[in-house]
Amino acid sequence: MPKIVDKSARRDAVIDVTWRIIEHEGVDAVTLRRVAAEQGLANGAVKPYFASKDELLQAAYQRAFERTNERAVAAIGAVRGIEAVRRLCLEIMPLDEERRTEARIVVAFWERAVGNDRMATVYRRHTKLWMAELERRLAEGRADGQITTPDSDAEIVDQLIWMMTGLQAMCRLAPELATARRQRSALENLLAGLARER
Repeated sequence: MPKIVDKSARRDAVIDVTWRIIEHEGVDAVTLRRVAAEQGLANGAVKPYFASKDELLQAAYQRAFERTNERAVAAIGAVRGIEAVRRLCLEIMPLDEERRTEARIVVAFWERAVGNDRMATVYRRHTKLWMAELERRLAEGRADGQITTPDSDAEIVDQLIWMMTGLQAMCRLAPELATARRQRSALENLLAGLARER
């Protein structure tokens, strides 16, 4: 009897290996051959799941994005306004090992996306989803009287996204400059400024 392969499980295992390689050796160490070897598979065994390294890296990035979103939805629950903004940001920021690992995957994806329009489009689409969610939550905060700053919601969203993007890079390149305490302090200072009087 031929062996039955759980394709979904095999695909997940391939992404698991890719995450480990990126985390310990960087994106340049990822090849389809290397990922197959790490699983004790033949050289071509990854090809039915991912035709290229770029496809594999995009899937690794997609998993990081989805995990962050799942945590954010659970953390936000029924809260709204500034507290919802805070909770979303805290799930994106690289505050602990889980979120730092996700940030490493995201930064690795950036490296490839710079020269790949399709991958860059995926990143822009995901970033715009987060920006839209932040803007929606800021609008709630204004409606509830929590936000009084004259800065527009679009300007505030820019500040939040740029801060979180920068932190993801910092945790990879200079983690000692982006401790959890300093990250939280930066976010709280930014959020406190939203109640500035006109």
